Amino acid sequence: MVSFEKRNEYWNHFIEQWYIYKGGMGGSSVTGPQLRNIKPKVMVSSIFWNDVVACHRGLEYTPEQLSIIRPKTYEHCQNNFWEMIAQEIEIRRHNGK
Repeated sequence: MVSFEKRNEYWNHFIEQWYIYKGGMGGSSVTGPQLRNIKPKVMVSSIFWNDVVACHRGLEYTPEQLSIIRPKTYEHCQNNFWEMIAQEIEIRRHNGK
């Protein structure tokens, strides 16, 4: 189980990388309002966080540590995060929300 503290840690890190440094796969297709709209659903999704963090040993490290110690794993986690974010945005768009 990924704690809410760890979820927030990774959420904040990946959003910061996208917003400030343009890292990750967020790109121009994701907007701040979209992220605000999906955040409540994403934060309570155990499936989301298991796939992004837990199954890649992310529980053992902060995102910053993971990026240094296991850069390929970090990149994989970041890619999973943005792919799942894109899926969630598309689901909301499809459902008219």
